[in-house]
Amino acid sequence: MDAAGRWADVNESPSQAVEKEIEQESGLRARAVKLAALYDRKLHGHGPTLHHSWKAFFLCEITGGEPRGSYETDAVGFFDPAQLPPMSLGRSTPRQVERMLAHWRDRGLATEFD
Repeated sequence: MDAAGRWADVNESPSQAVEKEIEQESGLRARAVKLAALYDRKLHGHGPTLHHSWKAFFLCEITGGEPRGSYETDAVGFFDPAQLPPMSLGRSTPRQVERMLAHWRDRGLATEFD
């Protein structure tokens, strides 16, 4: 699972955007395999922001690369869902992580949306 977030570039598809962000922030190449959720940011406890936006959550599979930090990340790691480090609630909430884990475990779950 990736908790990255980004604005898409012009003429970039959602799957291209998430795959590009994963590589930029982690050094890992990934392939988006499922749109798990499309949430209205203001309805999910992210706190105030200047812009109204939606958050798209994709399940992705690692296809290559090597873990590394970037100008946006100090380090790259994998964590037991029960022992996550402190989260940036502006990006993802514990409830969203729980839902994405459910999607990872059961790929047949329907895409969630507001």
